[in-house]
Formats: sequence, structure tokens, C-alpha cells
Amino acid sequence: MSVARPPNVLVFVTDQQRADWLGCAGNEVLQTPNVDRIAAAGVRFSRAYCANPVCMPSRATLMTGLLPSDHGVRANGINLSPHAVVLPEILRRAGYRTTLVGKPHFSCWWTTPDRTPNIDRYDPAALPESRHLWDRRAVTRLPAPYFGFEESAFVGGHSASVFGEYLHWLEDLHPRAAADIAGRASLRPSLNRESYYSPVPEELYYTEWITERTMQAIDQCSSASPFFLWCSYPDPHQPFGPPAPWHSRYHAHDMPRPEAWDDDRSLMPPHHQLDYYAERARVAGGPVLANDQSLAQIAEMRALAYGMTGLVDQGVGRILDHLQHSGRLDNTIVVFLSDHGELMGDHGILFKGPYHYQGVLRVPLLMSWPDGGLRAGHAADGLVSLLDLVPTLLELTGVPYPEEPFADWRGPEAAQVAGERGMYDGVPRLPGKSLVPLLTGRADAVQDAVLIENDEDYRGLSLRTLVTGGAIYTRYRGNRFGELFDLTADPVQRYNRWADPAAAALRGDMEGRLLDKIVDTQARHVRQVAVA
Repeated sequence: MSVARPPNVLVFVTDQQRADWLGCAGNEVLQTPNVDRIAAAGVRFSRAYCANPVCMPSRATLMTGLLPSDHGVRANGINLSPHAVVLPEILRRAGYRTTLVGKPHFSCWWTTPDRTPNIDRYDPAALPESRHLWDRRAVTRLPAPYFGFEESAFVGGHSASVFGEYLHWLEDLHPRAAADIAGRASLRPSLNRESYYSPVPEELYYTEWITERTMQAIDQCSSASPFFLWCSYPDPHQPFGPPAPWHSRYHAHDMPRPEAWDDDRSLMPPHHQLDYYAERARVAGGPVLANDQSLAQIAEMRALAYGMTGLVDQGVGRILDHLQHSGRLDNTIVVFLSDHGELMGDHGILFKGPYHYQGVLRVPLLMSWPDGGLRAGHAADGLVSLLDLVPTLLELTGVPYPEEPFADWRGPEAAQVAGERGMYDGVPRLPGKSLVPLLTGRADAVQDAVLIENDEDYRGLSLRTLVTGGAIYTRYRGNRFGELFDLTADPVQRYNRWADPAAAALRGDMEGRLLDKIVDTQARHVRQVAVA
């Protein structure tokens, strides 16, 4: 794609936001008029999926354009390699001013002395996002550049567990508000320990701090060169404790019932059943069971999560207005996405993890660029993945993915076997697909399936999921159980047909397609430069 004038790039990232937590996605309760503006000006991808439904692996994929099995961040608690080839650094070397505001989560947070022996003897720069070091003020800034970001304003954690530059600012200037956050102060009792009603006013809450510093970053960018700005909000991740007045903006009695709340749990894999009864849903000091009290707890959590999402939407609107007033909005690629979704009671499970239901796999993904000739007000229903973000932005900006120091080997008898330009002719370096054909209307689909990875060392689980137009298939390494859902007949995934003889042909087809997709999505950014 030829680019006459390099566009700015502004990426809004939220944490753990479901795809259906947007007004433009059909939510009849939650109001998100400002994110809806992005949809009206551009394209909303209605079937966008994360590459891994956990924070750190998904965010590493957003940075690298690689699957977790390639970039190495298989699970939370694994640092992204400082040597990884990342989008901000690619754009920085192409002349972009790169800025991060908010939550990165490219490095580990919970490196405490009991978990990380001798942590205080390490160079603090080696653990730049460690809460322990930030709380001691052994770290007060992220290193620069940080994964290609020349400048940053760092927020780590969520809600009452927040830390970083924001908390230092709050402690220094508004110590009472900092104490209220640390103590999880609540204006009234809540039904469970994952919900509370924060007395902190919105102007002192981290969402507004991030919004203000994003606008300051825009002001600091020269109009002579393009900017790449990563605005990353920690909400609506649990615990759900939005500030006043957002904790009262939505009401539990207006919340929809979770999907498949009363499905047949005997069809769940063993870890689903264990977590449902014993681990995942201990929100009130005991297991959440399928009863009215549990539904009331989930309704309260959802209402508070809606409040957090509404405040993020307000921040998005302020930033878009600021860009408009500065005269830069028309030549800015605006992206809105989340790293993964949230189950919020679907199938009796909360939050996220190795439960590959649509609530946690699907994510919001929207893109607009008024000067770029993209479709406006279009909902694209082709399958897309967060793996596709890097190749898409590189094509839109006209910046190539960096090649190796040595030229690719063309292969033996290149003219006869591999074509005049060599055996890599037409083979992209990244496994994701550019979404430019969907954005411009040249195509309705760029792939017929997407792959989702999930590895959890502490559970001993390794699973791979294939999503196609009509089915979801999950294979667990070393286990005889799995999951197969016919999305045409069963869109909310109530009936696991893995062991259903009538679904044997579908299962066999999905098994083969999964294997093909795993092979097809292997990274090819490092290539042969010689025969041996």
C-alpha cells in the first residue's frame, strides 16, 4: 500500500474487555458513544479473536506479530525478550516518535522476595515492571527505549493493586486517595470480594491520568514527523472498583444473565469442573454455585465493569476530540482493541484462563483512518486475529518488516524450482494476515480459520484451538478429552460434541485443519541465508 504522507498511529488497548461490551456491537445497556465513533468512521471486526486469552502472551503478540509459541511468552510470568523484534522499534527506526502511556505488561509484575529470591540484588533495570521495586521506589521510570518506546508514563496492576508512576504521583499529591485505593475503600458493602465502590473521584483515577498524559504526548509530537502512540487502559479487568460516580452509572438489575449459566457441566473438561467448584469462582469466600445469590454477585460485577468501561470510553472521546482540535485526526490510524475477553459467569466461570469459550476468546477490534480510503461504518464479519495487527499496521504505514543482515537464499535452481525471485517469493515473514483488504473493501475474508494457543505450566495444560466459520475445536496435549462445538447449531457452546459419534466427521475435519493451521502459522521472519 503506497503512503503519500506517513500516518500517525494511535492504539487504544483495554484489558479483559468482551467483544460485546460496546454499543456498536449491539450492547443495549452499556453506552460507548466514543468508541462507537471509531466504528462509524471505520471498520469494526465482528469476529476478532485473541491469539492467547491471557494478558502477557496476548500483549507480546500485539508487539511482535508472532504466536506465543514463537515469541516465547507462553503464559503470564514470562518476560518478553528484550531482543524481540517489536512494532514500536520498527516504526521508531522508520522515523516515528513512539510513546507508551498506561499498562504495557511486557515484563513480570509480581516478582516479590518470596517468589523471586535475591530480587533486591538484581539490577532494577532487569525487572522494570516489578511492583516490589516500584513500591520501594527503586524504579521510578521505565528504561528508554522500552521495547521501542522512546517515552512512557507507566501504570501497572489494576484497581486496588495499581502501582507505577501513577501511584507515585497520587501518593505525592493526593495521599488520601492513594490510601483509599490501597485499602480498597468502598462507599458501601458489596456482594463479593471482587467488587467495591471506590470513593476516589474520577479525576484522580488512573483512567483519567492516562487520558491526560496521552493528550500531553500528542501535544509534544511535532507535526513534521508521525507518531505511534500506545494508550493502554488497565480496565475493565477485575477487581471491579470504578470511581465515583461511575460505580453508580449502571445497575445490577439491568444486567443480562450469563450465557449457558445452566449448561451440562458433566461435558466440561476436568479442569473446568475443578475450577468451577473449587478455584476460579471463590468470589464470596466459597464456591459460586448455580443459584440466585451467585447471579446477583455476577450482576454486580458486570454493572461495575460497565462503569469502568464507560469511563474508558469517555477518555477515548477526550483524546479523539483533542486530536481533532489539533488537526491530526484525519491522518491518524485509530485502533481500539482489548488483549482478551472476560467470561463473566458464562458456563459458570469467571474472568479468563484455559476455558475457550467465545466470551474470553473474542475481542473488540476497530480501525479508522479518514485520509486512508478505508471503509466507513462497516462491520466486517470475516475471521481475524490480534496476530494480524502488526502486518496490518506495517502495510498501512508503508513500513517494511526488517530483513536479516544477509539476503534470503533463493534456493537451488531458483528459476526452475522457486521462481525468479527465490523460494520465499510470496511468503510473508509474519504469520498473521494484513487486514487491509477488509479495511478497503477489496475482500470479505483473508483467512478461513484462526488459531488460539494456551499454555499454563502450573496447571500442566497445553491446548490449541481452531476457530472456523462454523465450529470451535480444542485439542489438549496428552489428554483424551477435548472440545468441539458446532457454532451454527450451538452459538453459545452449550453442547460439547467431542465424544458424540454423530460429530465424528466434523471432529476429523477440524483435527486436520488444526494441524494445517499450526504449520501454516509458524513464524518465517528468520529465513535461510545459505544451503547449510
